[in-house]
Amino acid sequence: MASSSKDSWKTETTFMAASIKERNKSMVNNSLLSDVTFSVQDNWSNKEIKVYAHKYVLSIASPVFFAMFYGAMASDGPQKVRLPDCDADSFKEFLSFVYCDEVNISEENVVQLLYLAKKYMVPSLLEKTRQKLRAVINVANVFEMLPSILQLDEDELAERCWKIIDFDTEQAINSEAFCDIDRDVLEQVLKRDELTVREVDLFRRVLDWAKMQEKPQDREDKVLNIRDVLGEKVIHLLRFPTMSFIEFNGLVSNSGVLTENEENTLIHFYHGFRQEPPRGFSERFPRGQMFRCNRFSWVSPPEASAMPISKPLQATHNRWNYVTDLVDSVTFSVQVPIIICGIRLFGNKDASHYVNLSIFQKSDSVTMPFTTEGIFQSEEDMTEGYYGFDVPVYPPYYLKNNSNVKVQVEIQGPESYFGVGGNLSLGCEGVRFHFLNERSPNGTNAMTGQFAEILFKTDL
Repeated sequence: MASSSKDSWKTETTFMAASIKERNKSMVNNSLLSDVTFSVQDNWSNKEIKVYAHKYVLSIASPVFFAMFYGAMASDGPQKVRLPDCDADSFKEFLSFVYCDEVNISEENVVQLLYLAKKYMVPSLLEKTRQKLRAVINVANVFEMLPSILQLDEDELAERCWKIIDFDTEQAINSEAFCDIDRDVLEQVLKRDELTVREVDLFRRVLDWAKMQEKPQDREDKVLNIRDVLGEKVIHLLRFPTMSFIEFNGLVSNSGVLTENEENTLIHFYHGFRQEPPRGFSERFPRGQMFRCNRFSWVSPPEASAMPISKPLQATHNRWNYVTDLVDSVTFSVQVPIIICGIRLFGNKDASHYVNLSIFQKSDSVTMPFTTEGIFQSEEDMTEGYYGFDVPVYPPYYLKNNSNVKVQVEIQGPESYFGVGGNLSLGCEGVRFHFLNERSPNGTNAMTGQFAEILFKTDL
């Protein structure tokens, strides 16, 4: 049979190419000598179209293609392969890389090319797509990229996405793509402690997400049951107790998300009739990055002989010891509201201490205490040059601006490290702390002693 003019042109173009790279490039999606035809979805018509390829070229680039075309189960002669999981334009770019090491990676096809590179085990293309994704992921498209990245088990890229979401949560969730994520991704978002967004704003977008899950036919037949759409798991991942009562009453109460019993229980919590958040709700800290306010310039190790508590500890600089019924305490205020999440105390190597921690804040002549107690083990390794341990404050303690709070601790156990060179005024992550230089019964004051760090979050 005589060759068509089109085939003749393809042959002539191939033979006239100056280099092997150019000759291979001319064979991309070329029916000339093709012995395998792929059926892929056209990007524009959504119909399946044919893309031509050559077994030999594919097989020397991919062990998957080699096994498919030349392995024990391979069949002879021309083959047809249907690829329902791939679009035509991306597959052609994939072939271009396989044939001649040229590929145009764009924001639109990078995820598809990443998938093809992993599926057919082409490591050089895989690295190129990863590099491209690192460059193009931003707050505007992160929820477009994240679901596919999670499905492809790209842990490093997923972590990059989460950092972007954590850093600018409000802008990320306000993108249109947020309402298109599936339930599993939404649950992963709501589990995160590091999100920097007010809970009421996050809840508002979760409601938008739920409305987008409603099927068109359901909008005409019945009223949307928002609780059924969200499901129990999503509802209990929302941290309602971290909202203000005004926020809760203004949006959540009228949303239909909570049962009447759940709503009444939370209202009792807001009005102080119960100290702990209702069971199943907000068993974690309020969202946002947790910061550490380090009080001291340097730390003194407990190496010399113990000194009587009556001696001036500032002069000995050796160890901090503990006498029964004598407490260490520090009093401070902040210029902007914060949430106290914990207190880091000094410890010692392989040491454990009994701790009874209390927080007192005076407001309108009413004392509102917080107390926690337990036995705490110093960490195995030094942190910032000393051994210590964190005492969590739960529920987290909300400290208003310009209001003094007193943190007091009774400690029983071996001598510990202690801090020296404290400041009466200290700036940390945009928060200004002011410490009163009052000496506590066991010796701690603003300049010296216990309370290595204050763990806090800013009031979003």
